[in-house]
Amino acid sequence: MFGRKGLNVAEQTWILKRKGLLMTKIVTLLTILLGLAQIAPAQADYPERAITFIVPFSVGGGSDQTARALIPFLEKHLGNGAKIAVVNKPGAGGSVAYAEMAGTKPDGYTIGMVNLPDAVTGPMLNANVGYTTSSFNYIGGINKEPSTITVKADSPVKTLEEFITLARAKAGGLTVGVPSLSNVHSVGMTEFAAEAGLEVNKIPLNGGGPTMNALLGGHIDSASVSVGAAMKKKDKIRVIAQMSDERAETAPNVPTTVELGYKTTSYVIRSFAAPSGTPAPVMEKLRAAFRLAMDDPEFQATARKQRIALTFVPGDKLVETAAELDTRLSKLWKTNPWMSKGN
Repeated sequence: MFGRKGLNVAEQTWILKRKGLLMTKIVTLLTILLGLAQIAPAQADYPERAITFIVPFSVGGGSDQTARALIPFLEKHLGNGAKIAVVNKPGAGGSVAYAEMAGTKPDGYTIGMVNLPDAVTGPMLNANVGYTTSSFNYIGGINKEPSTITVKADSPVKTLEEFITLARAKAGGLTVGVPSLSNVHSVGMTEFAAEAGLEVNKIPLNGGGPTMNALLGGHIDSASVSVGAAMKKKDKIRVIAQMSDERAETAPNVPTTVELGYKTTSYVIRSFAAPSGTPAPVMEKLRAAFRLAMDDPEFQATARKQRIALTFVPGDKLVETAAELDTRLSKLWKTNPWMSKGN
Protein backbone atom coordinates (compact mmCIF):
# COMPACT_ATOMS: atom_id res chain seq x y z
CA MET A 1 0.00 0.00 0.00
CA PHE A 2 2.86 2.35 0.67
CA GLY A 3 6.01 3.07 -1.38
CA ARG A 4 8.21 5.71 0.20
CA LYS A 5 7.92 5.72 3.96
CA GLY A 6 4.87 7.66 5.08
CA LEU A 7 3.53 8.24 1.55
CA ASN A 8 0.84 6.29 -0.20
CA VAL A 9 0.77 5.66 -3.96
CA ALA A 10 -1.52 8.63 -4.69
CA GLU A 11 0.78 11.01 -2.84
CA GLN A 12 3.86 9.69 -4.64
CA THR A 13 2.09 10.07 -8.01
CA TRP A 14 1.21 13.70 -7.18
CA ILE A 15 4.85 14.45 -6.30
CA LEU A 16 6.09 12.92 -9.56
CA LYS A 17 3.60 14.99 -11.57
CA ARG A 18 4.74 18.17 -9.83
CA LYS A 19 8.36 17.33 -10.61
CA GLY A 20 7.42 16.74 -14.24
CA LEU A 21 5.66 20.10 -14.48
CA LEU A 22 8.66 21.81 -12.92
CA MET A 23 11.03 20.22 -15.43
CA THR A 24 8.75 21.25 -18.30
CA LYS A 25 8.80 24.87 -17.10
CA ILE A 26 12.58 24.80 -16.77
CA VAL A 27 13.00 23.45 -20.31
CA THR A 28 10.57 26.08 -21.67
CA LEU A 29 12.41 28.89 -19.88
CA LEU A 30 15.77 27.69 -21.18
CA THR A 31 14.36 27.54 -24.72
CA ILE A 32 13.10 31.14 -24.46
CA LEU A 33 16.40 32.36 -23.05
CA LEU A 34 18.30 30.59 -25.81
CA GLY A 35 16.06 32.23 -28.42
CA LEU A 36 16.57 35.66 -26.89
CA ALA A 37 20.31 35.07 -26.78
CA GLN A 38 20.25 34.38 -30.51
CA ILE A 39 18.00 37.36 -31.36
CA ALA A 40 19.68 40.00 -29.19
CA PRO A 41 23.07 39.98 -30.97
CA ALA A 42 21.32 40.22 -34.36
CA GLN A 43 19.36 43.28 -33.24
CA ALA A 44 22.44 44.77 -31.60
CA ASP A 45 24.28 44.48 -34.94
CA TYR A 46 21.39 46.02 -36.90
CA PRO A 47 21.59 46.75 -39.76
CA GLU A 48 23.44 43.76 -41.16
CA ARG A 49 22.18 44.19 -44.73
CA ALA A 50 20.69 46.88 -46.96
CA ILE A 51 17.49 48.59 -45.85
CA THR A 52 14.73 49.32 -48.38
CA PHE A 53 13.13 52.74 -48.01
CA ILE A 54 9.75 53.21 -49.72
CA VAL A 55 8.70 56.70 -50.85
CA PRO A 56 4.94 56.88 -51.55
CA PHE A 57 5.22 59.50 -54.29
CA SER A 58 7.07 60.11 -57.55
CA VAL A 59 10.72 61.08 -57.92
CA GLY A 60 11.26 64.82 -57.60
CA GLY A 61 8.25 65.65 -55.43
CA GLY A 62 8.41 67.23 -51.99
CA SER A 63 8.29 63.93 -50.10
CA ASP A 64 10.92 62.35 -52.34
CA GLN A 65 13.20 65.38 -52.05
CA THR A 66 12.86 65.45 -48.27
CA ALA A 67 13.51 61.72 -47.85
CA ARG A 68 16.55 61.67 -50.12
CA ALA A 69 18.04 64.67 -48.32
CA LEU A 70 17.93 62.95 -44.91
CA ILE A 71 18.73 59.34 -45.83
CA PRO A 72 22.53 59.75 -46.23
CA PHE A 73 22.66 61.12 -42.70
CA LEU A 74 20.43 58.34 -41.36
CA GLU A 75 22.92 55.87 -42.87
CA LYS A 76 25.77 57.75 -41.21
CA HIS A 77 24.25 57.67 -37.73
CA LEU A 78 22.94 54.09 -37.91
CA GLY A 79 26.55 52.96 -38.27
CA ASN A 80 27.55 49.40 -39.21
CA GLY A 81 28.10 50.61 -42.78
CA ALA A 82 24.34 51.06 -43.20
CA LYS A 83 23.02 51.26 -46.76
CA ILE A 84 19.50 52.44 -47.57
CA ALA A 85 18.02 51.90 -51.05
CA VAL A 86 15.20 54.28 -52.00
CA VAL A 87 12.27 52.83 -53.96
CA ASN A 88 9.45 55.09 -55.21
CA LYS A 89 5.98 53.51 -55.14
CA PRO A 90 3.49 56.21 -56.22
CA GLY A 91 -0.22 55.59 -56.55
CA ALA A 92 -3.60 56.19 -54.89
CA GLY A 93 -2.41 59.15 -52.84
CA GLY A 94 0.31 57.10 -51.17
CA SER A 95 -1.88 54.10 -50.35
CA VAL A 96 -0.02 51.74 -52.70
CA ALA A 97 3.21 52.31 -50.78
CA TYR A 98 1.56 52.25 -47.36
CA ALA A 99 -0.12 48.92 -48.07
CA GLU A 100 3.15 47.39 -49.26
CA MET A 101 5.03 48.64 -46.22
CA ALA A 102 2.33 47.40 -43.83
CA GLY A 103 2.51 43.94 -45.37
CA THR A 104 6.28 43.46 -45.10
CA LYS A 105 8.12 41.56 -42.39
CA PRO A 106 8.57 43.90 -39.40
CA ASP A 107 12.31 43.40 -39.00
CA GLY A 108 13.61 46.91 -39.70
CA TYR A 109 14.76 46.14 -43.24
CA THR A 110 11.76 47.76 -44.94
CA ILE A 111 10.91 51.24 -43.76
CA GLY A 112 9.58 54.29 -45.54
CA MET A 113 7.98 57.69 -45.57
CA VAL A 114 4.47 57.94 -44.19
CA ASN A 115 2.67 61.26 -44.58
CA LEU A 116 -0.07 62.35 -42.23
CA PRO A 117 -2.96 62.77 -42.63
CA ASP A 118 -2.76 60.96 -46.00
CA ALA A 119 -2.10 57.62 -44.28
CA VAL A 120 -5.17 58.24 -42.10
CA THR A 121 -7.57 59.22 -44.88
CA GLY A 122 -6.73 56.24 -47.11
CA PRO A 123 -8.67 53.67 -45.05
CA MET A 124 -11.62 56.08 -44.87
CA LEU A 125 -11.86 56.18 -48.65
CA ASN A 126 -11.34 52.44 -49.12
CA ALA A 127 -11.94 49.89 -46.38
CA ASN A 128 -9.89 47.33 -48.36
CA VAL A 129 -6.88 49.60 -48.87
CA GLY A 130 -4.54 47.12 -47.17
CA TYR A 131 -3.55 48.99 -44.03
CA THR A 132 -4.98 50.88 -41.05
CA THR A 133 -3.83 53.83 -38.98
CA SER A 134 -2.24 51.36 -36.54
CA SER A 135 -0.15 49.62 -39.22
CA PHE A 136 2.91 51.79 -38.61
CA ASN A 137 5.43 52.38 -35.86
CA TYR A 138 6.74 55.91 -36.34
CA ILE A 139 10.47 56.63 -36.27
CA GLY A 140 10.10 60.41 -36.33
CA GLY A 141 8.70 63.39 -38.20
CA ILE A 142 11.05 65.37 -40.42
CA ASN A 143 8.87 68.35 -41.22
CA LYS A 144 5.41 69.76 -40.74
CA GLU A 145 4.23 72.06 -43.51
CA PRO A 146 0.91 73.89 -43.44
CA SER A 147 -1.46 74.01 -46.37
CA THR A 148 -1.91 77.40 -47.99
CA ILE A 149 -4.46 79.45 -49.86
CA THR A 150 -2.55 80.93 -52.78
CA VAL A 151 -3.37 83.20 -55.73
CA LYS A 152 -1.36 84.67 -58.60
CA ALA A 153 0.72 87.74 -57.84
CA ASP A 154 -1.47 89.90 -60.13
CA SER A 155 -4.75 88.72 -58.55
CA PRO A 156 -6.99 91.43 -57.08
CA VAL A 157 -7.32 89.20 -53.99
CA LYS A 158 -4.79 90.30 -51.40
CA THR A 159 -6.26 89.03 -48.12
CA LEU A 160 -8.14 86.01 -46.82
CA GLU A 161 -11.27 88.09 -46.22
CA GLU A 162 -11.20 89.28 -49.84
CA PHE A 163 -10.90 85.64 -50.92
CA ILE A 164 -13.94 84.71 -48.81
CA THR A 165 -15.98 87.66 -50.09
CA LEU A 166 -15.20 86.82 -53.72
CA ALA A 167 -15.91 83.11 -53.20
CA ARG A 168 -19.32 83.89 -51.70
CA ALA A 169 -20.17 86.28 -54.53
CA LYS A 170 -19.17 84.01 -57.41
CA ALA A 171 -21.75 81.49 -58.59
CA GLY A 172 -20.38 77.99 -58.05
CA GLY A 173 -17.54 79.36 -55.94
CA LEU A 174 -13.93 79.99 -56.82
CA THR A 175 -11.86 77.25 -58.41
CA VAL A 176 -9.14 75.93 -56.11
CA GLY A 177 -6.47 73.67 -57.55
CA VAL A 178 -5.31 70.80 -55.32
CA PRO A 179 -2.75 68.02 -55.91
CA SER A 180 -5.54 65.42 -55.60
CA LEU A 181 -8.98 65.23 -54.03
CA SER A 182 -7.74 62.86 -51.31
CA ASN A 183 -4.69 65.01 -50.54
CA VAL A 184 -4.18 66.83 -47.23
CA HIS A 185 -4.58 70.22 -48.93
CA SER A 186 -7.95 69.16 -50.35
CA VAL A 187 -8.99 68.07 -46.86
CA GLY A 188 -7.82 71.41 -45.45
CA MET A 189 -9.82 73.37 -48.02
CA THR A 190 -12.89 71.28 -47.20
CA GLU A 191 -12.54 72.11 -43.51
CA PHE A 192 -11.91 75.79 -44.13
CA ALA A 193 -14.79 76.18 -46.59
CA ALA A 194 -17.16 74.54 -44.10
CA GLU A 195 -15.99 76.82 -41.28
CA ALA A 196 -16.12 80.00 -43.40
CA GLY A 197 -19.47 79.09 -44.93
CA LEU A 198 -18.41 79.27 -48.55
CA GLU A 199 -18.40 77.08 -51.63
CA VAL A 200 -15.26 76.21 -53.57
CA ASN A 201 -14.82 74.14 -56.69
CA LYS A 202 -11.78 71.95 -56.12
CA ILE A 203 -9.84 70.90 -59.21
CA PRO A 204 -7.53 67.86 -58.82
CA LEU A 205 -4.33 68.40 -60.80
CA ASN A 206 -2.19 65.33 -60.10
CA GLY A 207 0.54 66.83 -57.96
CA GLY A 208 1.83 70.04 -56.43
CA GLY A 209 3.90 70.98 -59.50
CA PRO A 210 0.99 70.75 -61.97
CA THR A 211 -1.21 72.63 -59.48
CA MET A 212 1.20 75.56 -59.37
CA ASN A 213 1.56 75.50 -63.15
CA ALA A 214 -2.21 75.68 -63.56
CA LEU A 215 -2.34 78.66 -61.21
CA LEU A 216 0.45 80.49 -63.01
CA GLY A 217 -1.21 79.75 -66.34
CA GLY A 218 -4.44 81.37 -65.18
CA HIS A 219 -6.46 78.15 -65.45
CA ILE A 220 -7.68 78.27 -61.83
CA ASP A 221 -8.56 81.10 -59.43
CA SER A 222 -6.44 79.83 -56.55
CA ALA A 223 -4.49 76.86 -55.25
CA SER A 224 -3.89 74.97 -52.04
CA VAL A 225 -0.42 73.43 -51.78
CA SER A 226 2.19 73.16 -49.02
CA VAL A 227 3.81 76.38 -47.88
CA GLY A 228 7.17 75.10 -49.11
CA ALA A 229 5.87 74.44 -52.61
CA ALA A 230 4.15 77.82 -52.71
CA MET A 231 7.14 79.83 -51.48
CA LYS A 232 9.37 78.38 -54.18
CA LYS A 233 7.24 80.45 -56.59
CA LYS A 234 6.94 83.47 -54.29
CA ASP A 235 7.91 85.95 -57.02
CA LYS A 236 4.97 84.86 -59.17
CA ILE A 237 2.27 84.07 -56.59
CA ARG A 238 0.77 85.51 -53.41
CA VAL A 239 0.16 83.30 -50.38
CA ILE A 240 -2.76 84.95 -48.59
CA ALA A 241 -2.94 82.50 -45.68
CA GLN A 242 -1.29 79.43 -44.24
CA MET A 243 -3.60 77.00 -42.44
CA SER A 244 -1.77 76.82 -39.14
CA ASP A 245 -1.53 78.20 -35.64
CA GLU A 246 1.97 79.61 -36.15
CA ARG A 247 3.86 81.04 -39.09
CA ALA A 248 6.25 78.73 -40.92
CA GLU A 249 9.92 79.73 -41.01
CA THR A 250 9.76 79.75 -44.79
CA ALA A 251 6.78 82.16 -44.78
CA PRO A 252 7.26 84.55 -41.84
CA ASN A 253 5.18 87.33 -43.44
CA VAL A 254 2.14 85.21 -44.29
CA PRO A 255 -0.70 85.31 -41.72
CA THR A 256 -2.18 82.10 -40.34
CA THR A 257 -5.82 81.10 -40.33
CA VAL A 258 -5.78 81.01 -36.53
CA GLU A 259 -4.47 84.56 -36.12
CA LEU A 260 -7.13 85.67 -38.62
CA GLY A 261 -9.84 84.24 -36.39
CA TYR A 262 -10.44 80.75 -37.81
CA LYS A 263 -9.97 77.35 -36.19
CA THR A 264 -9.01 75.36 -39.28
CA THR A 265 -5.44 74.10 -39.43
CA SER A 266 -4.07 71.72 -42.04
CA TYR A 267 -0.58 70.25 -42.15
CA VAL A 268 1.28 67.61 -44.06
CA ILE A 269 3.57 65.83 -41.60
CA ARG A 270 6.29 63.92 -43.43
CA SER A 271 7.59 61.11 -41.28
CA PHE A 272 9.77 58.02 -41.38
CA ALA A 273 8.09 54.83 -40.18
CA ALA A 274 8.44 51.06 -39.92
CA PRO A 275 5.73 48.39 -39.95
CA SER A 276 4.02 47.76 -36.62
CA GLY A 277 5.64 44.89 -34.77
CA THR A 278 9.20 45.96 -35.53
CA PRO A 279 11.31 44.85 -32.51
CA ALA A 280 11.79 47.49 -29.82
CA PRO A 281 15.64 47.43 -29.97
CA VAL A 282 15.50 48.09 -33.72
CA MET A 283 13.00 50.92 -33.26
CA GLU A 284 15.18 52.45 -30.55
CA LYS A 285 18.19 52.40 -32.84
CA LEU A 286 16.24 53.86 -35.77
CA ARG A 287 14.77 56.63 -33.61
CA ALA A 288 18.14 57.52 -32.08
CA ALA A 289 19.83 57.63 -35.50
CA PHE A 290 16.94 59.68 -36.93
CA ARG A 291 17.29 62.31 -34.21
CA LEU A 292 21.06 62.49 -34.68
CA ALA A 293 20.57 62.83 -38.44
CA MET A 294 18.07 65.66 -37.94
CA ASP A 295 20.53 67.47 -35.65
CA ASP A 296 23.50 66.94 -37.97
CA PRO A 297 24.82 70.38 -39.05
CA GLU A 298 25.58 69.07 -42.54
CA PHE A 299 22.01 67.89 -43.00
CA GLN A 300 20.62 71.18 -41.72
CA ALA A 301 22.79 73.03 -44.24
CA THR A 302 21.49 70.72 -46.99
CA ALA A 303 17.91 71.39 -45.90
CA ARG A 304 18.42 75.16 -45.97
CA LYS A 305 19.94 74.94 -49.43
CA GLN A 306 16.98 72.90 -50.69
CA ARG A 307 14.46 75.08 -48.80
CA ILE A 308 13.22 72.18 -46.70
CA ALA A 309 11.62 73.44 -43.50
CA LEU A 310 12.51 71.14 -40.60
CA THR A 311 10.27 70.28 -37.67
CA PHE A 312 11.32 67.28 -35.60
CA VAL A 313 8.41 65.28 -34.18
CA PRO A 314 9.16 62.29 -31.89
CA GLY A 315 7.91 58.93 -33.12
CA ASP A 316 5.72 58.24 -30.08
CA LYS A 317 4.06 61.64 -30.52
CA LEU A 318 3.18 60.76 -34.11
CA VAL A 319 1.31 57.66 -32.91
CA GLU A 320 -0.90 59.99 -30.85
CA THR A 321 -1.22 62.45 -33.75
CA ALA A 322 -2.39 59.71 -36.13
CA ALA A 323 -5.08 58.63 -33.66
CA GLU A 324 -6.25 62.23 -33.16
CA LEU A 325 -6.42 62.83 -36.93
CA ASP A 326 -8.38 59.62 -37.38
CA THR A 327 -11.01 60.78 -34.90
CA ARG A 328 -11.30 64.33 -36.27
CA LEU A 329 -11.28 63.48 -39.97
CA SER A 330 -13.72 60.59 -39.57
CA LYS A 331 -16.27 63.13 -38.33
CA LEU A 332 -15.45 65.52 -41.19
CA TRP A 333 -15.79 62.74 -43.78
CA LYS A 334 -19.34 62.00 -42.60
CA THR A 335 -20.48 65.62 -42.96
CA ASN A 336 -18.24 67.05 -45.71
CA PRO A 337 -16.62 64.29 -47.80
CA TRP A 338 -13.66 65.96 -49.48
CA MET A 339 -13.71 63.65 -52.49
CA SER A 340 -16.58 65.79 -53.75
CA LYS A 341 -15.23 68.62 -55.91
CA GLY A 342 -17.67 71.10 -54.46
CA ASN A 343 -16.61 70.51 -50.86
